[in-house]
Amino acid sequence: DLNVLNHLGLNLYTNTPAVLTEIVSNAWDADATEVHIDVNRENGTITIADNGHGMNADDVEHKFLNVGYARREDNRKKSPNGRNVMGRKGIGKLAMFSLANDVSIFTKRQNDDIVALKVNVPDLRRAIKEKREYDTETINDTSFFNKSHGTTIVLADLAREIKTTATYLKKHLARRFSILGQAFNFKVFVNQEEITLDHRDYTSKIEFL
Repeated sequence: DLNVLNHLGLNLYTNTPAVLTEIVSNAWDADATEVHIDVNRENGTITIADNGHGMNADDVEHKFLNVGYARREDNRKKSPNGRNVMGRKGIGKLAMFSLANDVSIFTKRQNDDIVALKVNVPDLRRAIKEKREYDTETINDTSFFNKSHGTTIVLADLAREIKTTATYLKKHLARRFSILGQAFNFKVFVNQEEITLDHRDYTSKIEFL
């Protein structure tokens, strides 16, 4: 319902770590064990790929694209593998639309077909302003997505000048998550380097340890 988007606004998130936090949280809820974030500053793209359960067409339409879908009210307080889910209000997905003008989503559940769609954010904003419906674009070329299950999100044509250096993102993501590492069977990588608690860079402020 675009009226919901109109009231919420598409600028809920103002910095890159906040946006990526929401996407990584979704990967945790999908029981992913690895999330790979690749920042290509030359092309101006950020790609986030996880090996979670993925989604089928019904999941995408009725859950992912349903702003306000609250999984906790749908008896989904825990993930299929027993993790306490992070997503609550169903609005975190709006984070992507505040960062990029072009959002592409590729996802697949085991033994299901790939679902691939694109959101042109300027067109979405015009649809909201003009109070008309908006249809996502179908992506026909899914050749680069070769996973048996999982979700890949490509943020392109980034909306504004943002901090996207790997060092900056590692530090801020490390500070936002306490579930990183082997103990939680959840690893997050930025440009192929695993984020660890050391990336928080807090120890430099401690005189005695």
